[in-house]
Amino acid sequence: MNRTEIVLLLSLGFMMIGTVCIWSATRSTSRTLPKPLFHQDDRYWRNGFIYNNPDDPALFVPRRITGGWMLNFGHPKSPLFLAGVTCVILAFATLTALPLGPGCHPPSCVP
Repeated sequence: MNRTEIVLLLSLGFMMIGTVCIWSATRSTSRTLPKPLFHQDDRYWRNGFIYNNPDDPALFVPRRITGGWMLNFGHPKSPLFLAGVTCVILAFATLTALPLGPGCHPPSCVP
């Protein structure tokens, strides 16, 4: 097994692990409606931009000032989601950082 095959197998492994982590973290296990929470309450926001509320069942909440969504760092599945995203990023970095082909020169040529 040469270096290219090892890099491809490692990258695919990272991507599969990351996909499973992200899928399992974002999958909803409860089908009941959560009690209303006030996401804008200052006690749940660290330094104004990190949301940490372990009592909130939502993995993502709306941001306070700008548009978009924020990860609830108090949710029990948030480390799993972050691990999945990290695995996917590592897979893409591994695929793009190492050369996968023989290069521009034939094997007998010394550049």
